[in-house]
Amino acid sequence: MESVPAVFPCEQERAQFRQFGELPGVELYQAHISRYAFEPHTHEAFGIGTIVAGAQRFRCRGAHYTAPAQSLVMMNPDKLHTGESACVEG
Repeated sequence: MESVPAVFPCEQERAQFRQFGELPGVELYQAHISRYAFEPHTHEAFGIGTIVAGAQRFRCRGAHYTAPAQSLVMMNPDKLHTGESACVEG
């Protein structure tokens, strides 16, 4: 994923990609991000995310959204959006 830095500026932040042979075309992206803000970007495929803890803030289609813990976020392919933490804990 080219919008994810190889190394985050804050050492507590981390991201990991995984692929599964039994699910071709499906990628798992797990992250803990508290300070890094993703610039506007798109993805080639559908994105389905769960916010396990903390909260995520993002801009899409000209509006700002906040996804709290225990929420589901879905993004269509090629839809320009941003992403960042919406709280101190990430």
